[in-house]
This record gives sequence, structure tokens and C-alpha cells, in this order.
Amino acid sequence: SVIFLDLDGVLNRTRDAPHLRLDDDLVARLRSLVRDTGAAIVLSTFWRAFEEYVSYVLSRHGIPHGTVIGRTPGRNSSFDFVTATASEPAFRSRAEEITVWLATHPEVASFVILDDRPSAANGDGTVGEPLASRFVQTETSVGLSDANVARCREALASKVSDAEKSVFLQAAGLAPPKSHDPRGLVDTAPGSVNEEAQALSRELSAGKLTALTDLNLKKAGLAALPPQIGELASLTKLDISLNTLSTLPAETSGLSSLRILFSLGNQFESIPSVLRSLPRLYMLSFKSNRLTHIPEDALAPTIEWLILTDNLLEELPASIGCLKTLRKCMLTNNRLLALPDSLLQCRELELIRLADNRLSDLPRGFWQLPKLAWAGLAGNPLVARAAPLPPPRWVAPAELEVGEQIGAGGGGFVHRAVWSAQPDEPVALKLFRDAGTVTDGDPAHEIDVGSALTHPNVIRVLGATPRPQLGLVLELLQLNKASAGGGWGELGKPPNFDTCARDTYPPGTTFGAPFVLRALSGVAAACAHLHAQQLSHGDLYAHNTLVRHDGEPKVGDFGAAYNYAPLGAEAAPLVERVEVRAFGCLAEELATRLAAAAGDESEAALQRNLLGLAREAWMGAAVGARPSFAEACQQVEALARAYFEAPPPFPW
Repeated sequence: SVIFLDLDGVLNRTRDAPHLRLDDDLVARLRSLVRDTGAAIVLSTFWRAFEEYVSYVLSRHGIPHGTVIGRTPGRNSSFDFVTATASEPAFRSRAEEITVWLATHPEVASFVILDDRPSAANGDGTVGEPLASRFVQTETSVGLSDANVARCREALASKVSDAEKSVFLQAAGLAPPKSHDPRGLVDTAPGSVNEEAQALSRELSAGKLTALTDLNLKKAGLAALPPQIGELASLTKLDISLNTLSTLPAETSGLSSLRILFSLGNQFESIPSVLRSLPRLYMLSFKSNRLTHIPEDALAPTIEWLILTDNLLEELPASIGCLKTLRKCMLTNNRLLALPDSLLQCRELELIRLADNRLSDLPRGFWQLPKLAWAGLAGNPLVARAAPLPPPRWVAPAELEVGEQIGAGGGGFVHRAVWSAQPDEPVALKLFRDAGTVTDGDPAHEIDVGSALTHPNVIRVLGATPRPQLGLVLELLQLNKASAGGGWGELGKPPNFDTCARDTYPPGTTFGAPFVLRALSGVAAACAHLHAQQLSHGDLYAHNTLVRHDGEPKVGDFGAAYNYAPLGAEAAPLVERVEVRAFGCLAEELATRLAAAAGDESEAALQRNLLGLAREAWMGAAVGARPSFAEACQQVEALARAYFEAPPPFPW
């Protein structure tokens, strides 16, 4: 249940207050309504740009923190004072803003609109469907009255029908695409109980699963994990996601073979200390829980892959420095104020996601970590820009005819679409997942950098779709890399459980020398373009690079990108050279798959020289000694000169 809340004329007795002000007696009525109905609040007020502050003020009046779950889309003049927000289009009315929000939140069971202006229910000023039956208008000079509260209770007791939801979709001009998630990357909704998982939990309680090596109890309806779990000494992978778990039994210590533990979407507020006793724990995920604390004795020192995305953490334990083999650490969308200096003891760390926290500084020496190659920092005070990048071209949903899905990843879904601005040239529409579930960070960051992505070796951004369904309109690259007619395909595949931070390739994959040289030349040029603007990709991988049959590349997926200019002149060259290591990893992967004909010394020499450059120069342990991307471009060109025995232009 949701209350769309105006403030002026509802929680105070004025229509145009010059500052945020609430009257105690009026807030008391709202507090009673929230308490009795369990409704959440979505801010539809003029003041919604200050969402966190409004939530804080209401909490001081006794309305629990977390009751405010968001705001309606659309920009007004209050956003001019909030520098951290992404640019947004303006809607014609508050009613349209509310309708668009409802259209993209089908999970809403009931709602009421509290406002002193009839335009909140109908954009032309006369109350009408589809919002009228759930609109409660206050009298500006009186504010929220007991009679208003009674009407709100009635509206919240009435469920939203499927027919009403269909009306919202039509009114918002949104045709919901049929996206599917083939890899099950972001299933964070508890939903109904999975009967198969529930049956397995009953067998576990009966002691019948002792020989299992892989146990999936996702959506098993568990409020407590059966203590018999400790009898599964051969278990290597356990998934207890999307239950209501908040603790683990002491018997969990018996999982002596456990390597992988998923606990996504539960209710843990702290990581159980019993996990430290697991001698082989390699991957640990507590994504999208309620973590506020990690005990110093909770993390097993064997962990290499740690996922704590979408929690409430304000600090990390100093003991994280004991994770000497930690390679991948996901911390996006928390409340981290600082990182412990002990993190610098994690010398194997290759990838860290820190977007959308509250970091104003990093430990001195962070950028000198010898194996760090992929870092995400967007949405933190330490990279806040004084002047935002130029806004994208906003594309209204009504301008797009969305077709079949052609791709899916951790950040969202990609559909083929027709855009009315260029009806004869199809486009790709990337629809982002909910911000909290995305490991790279808020999709708004990728939209922010879109205006800077103008390079022939970067997937071209044509525009963006506004909240609440953020998306990017991109050039459409026809898939099928094998096609000699110019089809495109992924250069590599994402990491798996075994490779952790390194990409994978289908068995038997090989590349010809001209293909490798052209691919590396284009990727290096794209990155040089980005870093000339002090933009870091943050996720430079083969699986985020599309290539044509001849090796021509286009780099995409900028979800982890950020502007590092605010970090200062001392850090800037190091940030670039951290990403040069990512380029070196990609080059190493291609070089080891270089197809050399028997007795062909030219290709054997290229492989030796490329591996030497990748491992000694681009991936060298001394971060500051690595070349810039501009220098890497010259080094790749030198390799091509030697291979083709000719200067550019090269015969590709």
C-alpha cells in the first residue's frame, strides 16, 4: 500500500511554503494512518528532490525510517539545489507523474493520493479517472483532517485491480516489454514459495540429504535454516536466498566442504560469525539484506569473492584485511562513510564496486594496489562533479515501439525497438533493472556519461528514457559475429565461479592475428578517448565489448563508469593505469588464444611480444610505471607494424 504525499497544504497550512515546514498535529494524523495501515510513502510533493531529508524529518516525528520508499519522477525547480541528481524531464502535471510511477510498480496493491490540488488526480484540473477514486483532497488552510484520514483508510483498503493497472500503463504511454532473465541474475522478489525448494527443506529436516554437494533452498519459505544442515559435510554450494532468514544455526559450522553460499534477499542485519569457521568458503553473498554490521570475527579468511551489495553498512570490519586472497568485493548501494586502511592488505584484490555510498575519501595507497583493475565509484561525494555533463536527449516512451529481447545482463535487458525519430533505422533499447539490485550502481550514472561517449569504437548513445523506467536508446548492432557481412558478437563471456574476476571463452576459441590487433587497437583508442575526459569505464572486459567478424570493436556497458577529475591531479594518472591493467588482462586472454599456424614465426613472435607487453607493462605490479592508454595505442601500433612489416593504414 502506498500514500502519494504532498506536503504543503497537507502537513502544513499553506500552499506555497518558502521552506520545508511541518505542523505537529497534522503529522500526528499521518503517523496514525501509517501505523494502522502499514502503508509506505512515495513523495509526490514539490519538495521530493530532498527525499532523504524529508524522510529524516518525518522520522523525527515518529514515522519510522524506511516508510518513505521513493518519489515520483519528473523535475521541478527544487532539483536545482540537489547536485547529485541525474537530469530528468518535466511532466505536464503531478497526475502524470503519479500515473507513470504506478505504471512501473505493478506490485502496488492499493494507494491513495493526498494533496490539496485537484491537478494531482487529473492534469487538466478537473478530478477524473484513472486516479479520482483514490484522491483525497485536503483544504489548504486546514491541512490533513480526521475526515481525510478516514477516506484514506477506505482507499487503502480497496485493492488495485488488473484493469486499473492496465489503465495506468495506457495513460503513461508505457507498453511493458516482455523481458526475461535467462541467467537468473536479479531475482530479488520473495514472491510465492517454490514447492520444490520447500520439499527439499523438509527432506533436510528429516536428515535425508547428507550426500548432497549442491542444495538450492531459494524461496523455500524458511524462517529458520534446519540444524540438520550441519550434517551435509560434502556440500559445496548452498543457496538460501529469498527466504526470511535472519540467523544461521550453530550447526552450520559442520559444512566443512562449502565453497559457495548465496543468501540474497533475506533479513540478516549482521553476518553470522559461524561462517568464519568454514575452512573452504570461497564465495559469500549477502546481497539485498538488511546488514548494518559485520562482526570482526565473521569473515572466513579463505573468501575470494564477497558480495554485500544493497545493504545498510556504514563501515567494514578491520578484519577484512585478513582476507589475503580476496579478489572481488561488491559493496555498491550501502552507506559506507570510509574504508578501513586494512583493506590495503588485500593485495590480490582485482575488482571492487563502491558506487552509491557516502565515501569522501579513500585509504592512501588504494590506487597502488598491485592487481586492482576494475573499480566503481560513481555516486559518492569524493567524485561529485561541480558541473554536470551535458544531459542526454530524453526519449518519451510513446516515441518507442519495443520489440523482442535481444540480450540481458546484470544491469538490465536489451530490446530491439523502433524510434519515431528515425523510423527506418531500428535501435537497441537497454532497460535498466532497479537501482538497488544492480552491482555496478544506479543506472542514472550510465545515462550521465552517455553524452561523452562519442567515439567510433564505443557503442553510440542516441538518447535516454526517463524515470521511472530508466533506459538508454543505443545504436543497434546486428548480432552474429560469424557473418562476413558485418555481424557483431561478444568478444568474450562473463566470469564464472572458477575464474572469479577474469572473463571466459567457449572451449576451443581462437583468434587470428589481424583480428586480435584490430580489436586491441580499437579498445585502446576508445579508452584513450574516455580518459582524455577523465572518465573511467570501470568494467572494461571482453564480455562488455562487441566485435565484428574482422575484429573491429565497440566498447559498451558503462554502468560502472565515473568521472575521476574530482580525485585530483595526483590520483588521476593512477586511476587510468588501474584501468590499463584491465586492458592488459583482456590482451593476455586474446594472446593466449592466438591461432598460430605450425611454423609461422610471425604469429609466434606476435604472441610472445603481446604477452610480454600485457604481463610486464600493462599488468605490471608497479601501477605508476604502467603506460597511459595513449601510450598503449602506440605500443599496439608498433606490434602491428612488426607483424605486417608495414606502417599504417594496416590491411584490416
